[in-house]
Amino acid sequence: AASGDELFNNKYTYGIGGVLFTSDDAQLLVATKRGELMRMEFDGTVVTKVSDAVNSEIKTMKSAVDGEYMVVDINGNYAVFDENVNILRKAQANMIEGSTVYSGGIDASGNIAIGTKQGYVYVMNPQDKLIYTYRQTDVISISDFATDGTVMYITG
Repeated sequence: AASGDELFNNKYTYGIGGVLFTSDDAQLLVATKRGELMRMEFDGTVVTKVSDAVNSEIKTMKSAVDGEYMVVDINGNYAVFDENVNILRKAQANMIEGSTVYSGGIDASGNIAIGTKQGYVYVMNPQDKLIYTYRQTDVISISDFATDGTVMYITG
């Protein structure tokens, strides 16, 4: 599709939590706010669907340079998957009780960063162990990794 062209226009009752292109730009990866992951054709035809990737509203979906993708829900449940929507790992982030997720990211090593409304940044390693926690005084609206693996976050 040309830049700016509408690919398809489907109404999803529960909303969309993220959209990414596959590595070859041939299809879309779509995360619904209901916790579903789909691989789709540009016309909206679903190729593959996973209904239970996470447990609740997906807040963000990101890709890593090695072909892995991640979604994180509002409660800190996250899933790492490949572009065929095969779940590679799922876990619950070890967060302060009552935390609300605002953002997340994945690096090339499989580390997961999660930012919360309460101002915390959490980083889990590929074995799903908490390896880093940092507290700010404001919402972590963006959390991700630089190409060298440095944790980045933006507050506000």
